[in-house]
Amino acid sequence: MKARWIWLFPLLISAVMFFRAWWAAGHESGLSASALTISVLDAAIVSIAAFGVTFALWVAVRER
Repeated sequence: MKARWIWLFPLLISAVMFFRAWWAAGHESGLSASALTISVLDAAIVSIAAFGVTFALWVAVRER
């Protein structure tokens, strides 16, 4: 497996998380501004964590 394909993993997770936040903003009638902010921050935190884990795996694979 080429190491460059590993970067699709965090991109997919980020896309799903931000799509979930966007969907909630447009389709949930009782969603407050603070709940939307928390949803977007949650998506950002998960995305950063996914990129961090992927970077660690990339370094491990590259050093082999």
